Amino acid sequence: MSVDSAAVMHCRFCGRTPAINATVRAHRGMIIVMQWRSLRGPYCRSCGMTVLKKLTGETLWQGWWGFLSAIIGTPFTLIWNFFTWLRIRALPEPTAATAPQAAPTAPPTAAPESAPSEPPAAAAESA
Repeated sequence: MSVDSAAVMHCRFCGRTPAINATVRAHRGMIIVMQWRSLRGPYCRSCGMTVLKKLTGETLWQGWWGFLSAIIGTPFTLIWNFFTWLRIRALPEPTAATAPQAAPTAPPTAAPESAPSEPPAAAAESA
């Protein structure tokens, strides 16, 4: 295996390339306590945008319900996700995976239309 092929990252959900290593965050404010969540990549453009929309939407709805959450938690999370959005948006459209992934998982919401309908490993077994 060459150094170039080892450096190629595959999306954690669909196995497509190119992908970048990124972390998408969510914040939930409750009256007294706060909850921070994150989901680490690597993500292709399609899956990264899906995860980003889901977690940022949750933050916009649930992030403001505490005093410190409204002042610190939610604004920090939205700014963090904005910079992650810039990185994911800069990716070209994903191409099919060259090698099947060991155990790809489904994205937290519906898969993008251009994603394969079944995981690459399952497609190889059914053929």
